[in-house]
Amino acid sequence: MTTQTLAIPEQTEKGGAVGAAPSLVTQLSGREQSMQVLRMPRFTPGLMSDIFYEVEQVGGKDFGGVFLRSGLGDADIVYSSSWGSPARVVRTEQAIRKSRVDVVLIVLGVAGEAELSQDGRSTLLRRGSLALIDSNRTYEIKVAKAWKAIWLKIPRQALEARLFTYRDWLGQSLSTSHGLGYIASQMIHACLRAAKVLEDVEARFLANSVLDVIATAFANAAKSESEGARSRHTETMLQRVNKFIETNIQNSDLSPALISRSCGISERYLRQLFASRGTTMTTVIRSKRLEECRRRLGGFGNCSPSVTEVAFSLGFENISSFNRAFKARFGVTPRQVKGT
Repeated sequence: MTTQTLAIPEQTEKGGAVGAAPSLVTQLSGREQSMQVLRMPRFTPGLMSDIFYEVEQVGGKDFGGVFLRSGLGDADIVYSSSWGSPARVVRTEQAIRKSRVDVVLIVLGVAGEAELSQDGRSTLLRRGSLALIDSNRTYEIKVAKAWKAIWLKIPRQALEARLFTYRDWLGQSLSTSHGLGYIASQMIHACLRAAKVLEDVEARFLANSVLDVIATAFANAAKSESEGARSRHTETMLQRVNKFIETNIQNSDLSPALISRSCGISERYLRQLFASRGTTMTTVIRSKRLEECRRRLGGFGNCSPSVTEVAFSLGFENISSFNRAFKARFGVTPRQVKGT
């Protein structure tokens, strides 16, 4: 692995792809930020972890590449050019468990082709394809030939604050041939060329601006013909959360933190899931606990536990408020259910 400081050339290929080989310099002056070139003749896990996070290679013993990397506010921007025999780069469950990274990758295809698979869906990343990759969910990228791309590595919360449904796009890609997608792709190319000459405040402004445009492009595309597929993905996530709540309804430690951690999502996304259905997680948990109370009170005949025992076992600490909530929910009192 070789690390050097470089200046990005202004010359680009047709369509905005970085073309001419970067000219190496020893130091950038004054207000300029450094950009690194990292050469990888063969796949090197340590280098990939340094650039992105922990990933593994399957096949392609002579698979290698060159990476240009720079900071951009709270994000990193990376230009990658890879080549060699066909290979798969994978993010495994084991790597995720050991990793402290919590980011989302935004990848823009520049030249060649690769196949991205995540969350049970696959898409081809061609020139102009824009996609999102979640570092906390397994995925793989298949590269058959030479492939070039630009990557933005951003904190998860930065994207969630703008696009809480971004998981609906995992394993899919957005065309940048027109509209906001086109503007987003041009801004990403501009970020790569300008990163080395921006002051910190300028870099942060640019990073926030391009992220706003990217998030809006994906949000607007959600209204297109593929909206149904993404809506089904959101519904699947809601079903997963609801199943976890039902399975752990008696757990006194049931909380947003436990649910989000166990389901592999953030607390913010968890709240947004329920908000998208016009409810809250607290309301859902309370409703499911009342349902379980009713089941227990009416399911044991003469041997059924007392109202107090059932209420306390499901997390209700005040019998009066439990009785009121139960009657409001079912139209009868707990004792009436127990007596049937």
